[in-house]
Amino acid sequence: MKAIVNSKFYDFKNYREDSYILFDEKILKIGSMKEFTSIRKKTY
Repeated sequence: MKAIVNSKFYDFKNYREDSYILFDEKILKIGSMKEFTSIRKKTY
């Protein structure tokens, strides 16, 4: 699994700034950076 952090994301419906994208071959999850930092603390 890979992550793109601090990104801007637009899916033709919603525009999100300061987001992260988790993906493998497909996008698995998109969320705010606040949420991502809590995920990182649990993982490491």
